[in-house]
Amino acid sequence: MGVSATSPLSLTLANNQVSGSISVANAATSGYLTASDWNIFYNKQNAITFGNVISTDMAITGGNGAVIGSGMTLLVNKGNLSSTDIAITCGSGAVLGSGAALTINKGNLTETGSSVLTITGGNNAVLASGATIQVKQANTTQSGYLSASDWNSFNNKISYPAADAAKLAGIAAGAEVNVNADWNATSGDAQILNKPTGQNPGDMLYWNGTAWVNSAGTAYGNEVSFLTLFATIGMSFGGGIIFYIDGTGLHGLISATTDQSTSAQWGCYGTAIGGTSTAIGTGQANTTAIVNGCSTAGIAARICNDLSLNGYDDWFLPSKDELNQMYAQKTAIGGFTNNLYWSSSEDSSNDAWGQGFGSGSQVNVSKNNYGYMRAVRAF
Repeated sequence: MGVSATSPLSLTLANNQVSGSISVANAATSGYLTASDWNIFYNKQNAITFGNVISTDMAITGGNGAVIGSGMTLLVNKGNLSSTDIAITCGSGAVLGSGAALTINKGNLTETGSSVLTITGGNNAVLASGATIQVKQANTTQSGYLSASDWNSFNNKISYPAADAAKLAGIAAGAEVNVNADWNATSGDAQILNKPTGQNPGDMLYWNGTAWVNSAGTAYGNEVSFLTLFATIGMSFGGGIIFYIDGTGLHGLISATTDQSTSAQWGCYGTAIGGTSTAIGTGQANTTAIVNGCSTAGIAARICNDLSLNGYDDWFLPSKDELNQMYAQKTAIGGFTNNLYWSSSEDSSNDAWGQGFGSGSQVNVSKNNYGYMRAVRAF
């Protein structure tokens, strides 16, 4: 008796025995598949790949005794990941066999709070000799971790601001910074460097050019006062009002604030004093020459020469050009009239230079005339 059908299973009854077979499949016959037959069939299940994933990206769980066999390879290519990326859990006795390889290719990771790769082995789990678990290094075509040399070829790296980089670059090698300085600290960041040592509270110290030292047993010279002058025209200074400043800005001329006489003669009419000048800076020498060459009392030069005013006694009668500077600044000085003021510049044995403070005209006037006078001094 024979039984046949169109199904993949065929049975034959002969001699009261049942025999059957499942034939090897081919393009026209159903059956089991050999490795070589696989490629000629359609609608096969393709390999599972992992690209961009969210949440729990991949979980591999092996029960007790689970095995990745000797020489086998589990390869996971990972793209952009977030959350927990890979979790591999093996039960008791799980084995990664000799020569087996678990390779994880890792890409960009966005979740900083969770693990990128977690492998948990149960009791007696074994990583056999020669087996490897590898997270590959990245390059321009391969995802993975970054080495120091790869860093510059990747985008979207974490960096710090250029301003901070400049600050760090500006700190000299070996520079020291005191933080929460402690006077008594002898080491560490709190130590104050180059502080005076070996002193007692209340000691007076002085700088000897190299270090701060105790002043005990030290002799001192007389005190010296230094003046840094920022002179301006019209400034009250040196017993009067500044009306002229030279090119250095440190020297000039000061006028008394009031007239010293309203009716003084120049003096010694008919006598040539000689040696006087008209230039700025010559008034003091002119006054000395007049006083020495003319003994007449009450003349303009002698009144100025003998004047002691506001703590100063080095006053003199201004030269022709100095008097002209006084006229130019008469408002800043103040107290002038529109009358004739004497200068210390001689014109001849009979005449000397004066200036009208109404018109500003400089004229040679007979020494016998009476005029006003205003004393000046230099600084």
